[in-house]
Amino acid sequence: MKKNVFYLTALAAVSATMMTSCINDENENSVTNSGEVINLTASMATETTRAKQDATENQDEQFESGQSIFVEAYKTGTTTSYTNSTGNYTTGSSGAMEGSILYPYTDGVVSNVDVRAYYPTTNNSNNVTSSLTSFTVSTDQTDKAKYQANDLMYASATNLAKGSTHNLTFYHALTKIIVNLVADGTIDDASLTKVTAVKINSTKPTITIANGVTTDNTASGTAADIDITGSDKANYAGIIVPQTVAAGSDFITVTYNGQTLVYKIPTTPDTGKNFEKGTKYTYTLTLKASSISLKSLKIENWGTGEGDTKDMIL
Repeated sequence: MKKNVFYLTALAAVSATMMTSCINDENENSVTNSGEVINLTASMATETTRAKQDATENQDEQFESGQSIFVEAYKTGTTTSYTNSTGNYTTGSSGAMEGSILYPYTDGVVSNVDVRAYYPTTNNSNNVTSSLTSFTVSTDQTDKAKYQANDLMYASATNLAKGSTHNLTFYHALTKIIVNLVADGTIDDASLTKVTAVKINSTKPTITIANGVTTDNTASGTAADIDITGSDKANYAGIIVPQTVAAGSDFITVTYNGQTLVYKIPTTPDTGKNFEKGTKYTYTLTLKASSISLKSLKIENWGTGEGDTKDMIL
């Protein structure tokens, strides 16, 4: 009889321990009933303070209002999601963000969180999250919305506590190409209206990513033309994935007055041209009646927080 009592007592103790463990597990995956929302703002990693000058500076320094950003939250120090731990935040003015992800609730205490965030929210019908392993740029970047859909950005922050608004600093993951056209004097500026197409050529469209960060030397896919023709007949911008384009390759084509004019990657050095991530390249091309030539190339950090000009080639 004593053995049976001991056995039942021990069994009750084990059951109680298991029940407590289950309750704790449930708490790990629940959220506060009081609605402890993770309050966030967004900014760009840049030291540039000049005013926006033209359409080529599209979201270089700040998100426009109404943009959707995908956010993932984890209890600090873990990578396991919990209920209501992911969702889209919408950008407002001056970096404001609106969303409804809640802090996790553990053993009666609201836990701190680590956060990852991604923009844009989709790429070729794939959700841009921490699990996405590649990103492909579109061949059609002919207006603002189409351009923005290719501007992969990422941000992360750790150990965020309730009761404060936390800023997420976003970094541009890819490479920006700007094309500025200037008339050479034998034709006038009004002739720029005869430009009907500007394209970036000879670039592979896809790159491997991990948590939004590109992996070096992983550009892949069949090289294709990227159409960056816009309404501004002097300034154009497009996004490519980081890669090296072979020496002698067609790189920028301009359709002017019915002619296709080509700027090629220089053959010296013969290793080609390396286009780095988080960098923008401004090609100023002189437009003549039947040719184009390089006037200058400006290479700048693009939202890396490391300052501006890296190189200038005249």
